[in-house]
Amino acid sequence: DVSARLRRQGAEYKEDASDFDEAEQDEQKMAGNSSHRRTLKKAGVDDAAVERPTGTLDMVPWYTFVLLSTAFDILVQINLFMGRYDARTMQPALHKSRPSRKQCKLRPHTARSRPKIDRQILDDEIRPSHTSHGSHGEESSLTATTADASSSRTDDGPLLLPDDHSPDELLRRCDAAYPGCIFNCRQLQYDDAFDVLEEEGELWFDFCADCGDGFNSSYQVARMLAAPHLTVRTARAHTRTLPRGKFLVVGGDLCYPAPTVENMERRFFRTFEDAMAPPPSFTRSGVAVYKPDLPVPGWRNCGSVNAHNDDENLQYYRGPRAFVIPGNHDWYDGLGVFTRFILSRNWLGGWLMPQERSYFALALPQGWWVLGFDMGLNTDIDLEQFKFFADLAARTIGDSDAVVLVTHEPSWVIDFAEDRAPQDLSEPHLRELVDVHLAGKVRLRLAGDLHHYTRHTPVRSKRSKETPILPSVRTRTMLYGLDAVADKTDHDSPADPVDNLPELVVSGGGGAFLHGTHTFARNIEVGDRRDRYVRVAAYPSEATSFRIGWLNVWQFRWRNWRLDLHWAVTYFCTVSSLFPLCGIYDDFNQNRPSNPYQFLAWTLEKVYTMICHAFATGVVSPFFILAYFCVLYAVTDKNIKFRTRLVWGCAHGLLHVISAMACALFIECLIEWSIHDGVVVVADPTAKRPADFRNGMSDVIYHEYTEHFARYFRPEAISRVVDTVSRAAQDTGRFQIPCVQRSVALVFAAFSWALRRASQIPLLRLTLCLFDLPTRVAQRHADVCHVLCDAADDCTFRPRRVDAALLDRGVVASYLAAISLYYIVLAVPVASSIFGTWLALTVNFLRAQYNEAFSSLRYPHWKNFLRLHIKHGGDLEIFAVGLERVPARWRADPRWDGREEARRRRDRQAAAEAGSFREQGTDTPSWSWERPSRWIPDRQGRNEAPRIVDYTCIKKRGIATPEQGMEPTGGGLIQRRRRSFTQRRRTNSF
Repeated sequence: DVSARLRRQGAEYKEDASDFDEAEQDEQKMAGNSSHRRTLKKAGVDDAAVERPTGTLDMVPWYTFVLLSTAFDILVQINLFMGRYDARTMQPALHKSRPSRKQCKLRPHTARSRPKIDRQILDDEIRPSHTSHGSHGEESSLTATTADASSSRTDDGPLLLPDDHSPDELLRRCDAAYPGCIFNCRQLQYDDAFDVLEEEGELWFDFCADCGDGFNSSYQVARMLAAPHLTVRTARAHTRTLPRGKFLVVGGDLCYPAPTVENMERRFFRTFEDAMAPPPSFTRSGVAVYKPDLPVPGWRNCGSVNAHNDDENLQYYRGPRAFVIPGNHDWYDGLGVFTRFILSRNWLGGWLMPQERSYFALALPQGWWVLGFDMGLNTDIDLEQFKFFADLAARTIGDSDAVVLVTHEPSWVIDFAEDRAPQDLSEPHLRELVDVHLAGKVRLRLAGDLHHYTRHTPVRSKRSKETPILPSVRTRTMLYGLDAVADKTDHDSPADPVDNLPELVVSGGGGAFLHGTHTFARNIEVGDRRDRYVRVAAYPSEATSFRIGWLNVWQFRWRNWRLDLHWAVTYFCTVSSLFPLCGIYDDFNQNRPSNPYQFLAWTLEKVYTMICHAFATGVVSPFFILAYFCVLYAVTDKNIKFRTRLVWGCAHGLLHVISAMACALFIECLIEWSIHDGVVVVADPTAKRPADFRNGMSDVIYHEYTEHFARYFRPEAISRVVDTVSRAAQDTGRFQIPCVQRSVALVFAAFSWALRRASQIPLLRLTLCLFDLPTRVAQRHADVCHVLCDAADDCTFRPRRVDAALLDRGVVASYLAAISLYYIVLAVPVASSIFGTWLALTVNFLRAQYNEAFSSLRYPHWKNFLRLHIKHGGDLEIFAVGLERVPARWRADPRWDGREEARRRRDRQAAAEAGSFREQGTDTPSWSWERPSRWIPDRQGRNEAPRIVDYTCIKKRGIATPEQGMEPTGGGLIQRRRRSFTQRRRTNSF
């Protein structure tokens, strides 16, 4: 019932809150070096002798003026090149014909090389068939040969032989037409270490996105991906071992904030290279002339079939591969760095990168496909991609095959969050491809961009008999079974069955800062047909995400200290036209506010008067006041309703203006109070002689100087030092070498000149000005107020414009420079606190500004990635692996297999096994090592261990054939929508 659910929800929120508090305590314990030393001492490790990673980078600070260059790159790319120049259209031209290995290397080839097939011939020969051979097995993934194919000739093509329709032959022909983006992963060779975990026809692969940020988080995820066997915790306090994926799919945003050479090397490649080393032949400056680079120089036991370096034999390479698509951050330079590092390199650490385009298609066992798309900056595929994937769908993707789509941006979340109209939805070309060419075949969509984990499933009808999915391991506050969620919606249309809709997964926790999950709606509508989905899993949970959002109140200031210069300049310029506020302390004494309410009323009254006075007489202040209103309204999230946005943004700007005025009011009152109560002594501007500073700070400093230091700075003492240095400069005869004599004489002469000039500097005056700054400020305040005001007039906000021209510019400049130091010290923390509080309120109550609020925190924890498994029966398992805490300190792994001692041990073992047939100067591949990662954390806490945060199993099902409800028509086959579909079962092995 509802009350029981509410009680459970409250208990789970408390549990999440306690987990968050415990995580914060763990972070505080990790902060001190003493705790690390104690931990290492208990482990018997000397902290001084421990090797640690050097040259690592922290997470990118997003609130800094350094990002202005990135903003300029984005502006140029979007306004000048978008729609005019697209790097994706150049890739097919660059890779239309690839050089063969025979042309590149003069040595005999025994393996059959790929035939060069003309595109027109390929179009004529390959004919897609619509006959399915079942729902499982490799035969179902490709069109089969018809019964009369061997005895009949097509209308416009040559005779089709049975071999022409074999899976490998079809893929080879498509790869000849589209080189560098189609890969056969159906018969991958497995390492012996994985044979006990995998059966024939099964496949494991990984997915991660948004990787290259801080070293700690990015390396921890890469280390988990590189582990040969990953032991994870499950929901019932059990453990399970997951093998490393045979290939890795990276979903974009490889480095932050912009794709520069330094960022790509140090934030992305360096983390994966430390996690699993590249081959000895790898060089950073090397450019891949052809791909893949097989066999691998310096590595042995990589397989014998690939020794002839044919591209079709890539499937026989036993090591892991990596396939990468670019994200929006990778497009800020027009895809230049991505092309240089991804398309023109062979290795991402120990992962082989065979792709030659920014998009790809992977053929997997059991009829599964992985299609990776390059969405560019306009959030859609270009026409060249559309033609490629449409042609691929017609040629090789069977009717009963299942497809996994990989894009960078989760359009299903962004479109609904921005409340876009159907005609303004993103991905129009991709939706056309999915709805027409891949109709009913897309079973799963993967994306990154949002740095958290969520999974959405279609809302099924109230009358559906399907078994509800089990709750997520992490997020139990939002689920009581899909049927319970679906009962709150109205989705009963039998013409749009849920079985044809894919599951939608966002996994952007590869290393970048954390995004909250509570700012996005649980129930969304996807696409122009408004298909209803419900979020069934989120990591971190909404309660944890909500609590993290409040950290902006007290942590924005010290996490974004680079923004202090902005607050200092804008706040001081806002009030610069109001200095000085002559007689403000006398006004305070006359009103005598006796309680806090009267004091607040007096303050607001004066602030209002100051704002009016700034617009009436100011020059600089009015501009900055209006700028605060305009800029802060502009930065307010556009997804908020117009009236709410207008009120909320202007209120934010008004609060900053009031704070700037209040800080100036406080500083001016403090100066006049110090003069009034004799804290500092100032000279009377009408007096004919200087004031007597007997009670001021200057008198104390002067007394200390005359008693202890004056004798060292008298002219006769300095003259003696100068004469001594001059004589030493002339006595250089003891140096026998002439060049040394001239050098020594020059040094002594320069030192003597510096001493003479230093003796003429008024050191006492400078020292008094430096250490008696309050007196200097008070004196300048009194001098300016004497010129601007008469003693009998109330001139706080009525200065004489005629007398203002009589002020000495040097006096005014020195006064503003001196008072700015005090003003900035007070105003900067106030401004940062206001902005941080505004972010916290906006993200937690208005559910907006999610990017600004969480990028300011740069939170490195709660990372995630996916490990996917194609089972022997054809089902696809998805394991969402979460890392609640990320280690902050690393040390060298004493058992790392990349050490010289380990290499010698492997050499001795290889020599004993192979004898004289062993290749000299080679080593076993890093992907075959038991411990491939170089660094391990100083301590492994309970929350730092990987755990399964969500699990689901997707059934592979085909589209109905003509015998099952399909009708052939003149234009092809049209699916007849049926209300009765095969029951979809979901399992949870935990």
